Amino acid sequence: MQLRIFADFARRYPQVNVQIELTSRFVDLIAEGFDIGLRGTDVMRDSTLISRRIARTPLVPVASPAYLKRRGIPKSLADLAKHDCVLFGSHAGSNRWPLIGPDGERTVEVRGNLRVGDMGLAASLAVTGAGIALVPAPNVAAEISRGRLKRVLPDFRGPLGSLYLIYPSTRFVPQAVALLREHLFVELRGLFANDPD
Repeated sequence: MQLRIFADFARRYPQVNVQIELTSRFVDLIAEGFDIGLRGTDVMRDSTLISRRIARTPLVPVASPAYLKRRGIPKSLADLAKHDCVLFGSHAGSNRWPLIGPDGERTVEVRGNLRVGDMGLAASLAVTGAGIALVPAPNVAAEISRGRLKRVLPDFRGPLGSLYLIYPSTRFVPQAVALLREHLFVELRGLFANDPD
């Protein structure tokens, strides 16, 4: 998550108080009193919520230069099975990465002893040299340009991931909530503007 977007909002609207909670669990926005949510899926258990897709973006495999120097650069999908990977999802989740390359989609079984529930954390762990992570391209664009991360197997990418803005479908929306909702949509849409839609 680009926390700069929240910092920009706080500077622009200093009179608005924003509470941010990061979690990988499925949050019931209404029951738990949240005004807005950002999710990687539009699957909703509550039909009174509105889901607005911000963008779709490919997942890309990345690793730090230090990790690649220490463990070597994978030359093929099969090589990924020999590397430490930062896994995403619950413990019951799969360790299989679907990757799309010149010959179409193939799936590779990966392993790793670090599993996270947040893509930003996966990218941060990759920067520290923890292993190869499969993360949204915009999340790591700045780290790649700074040389802190490198694309691994650049001819391959993961499936398209999506980001959605979720909020209750109430008639009355406090102005502060409406301002934050629109700010998030516009800023995140701009961040993902160069990705396939």
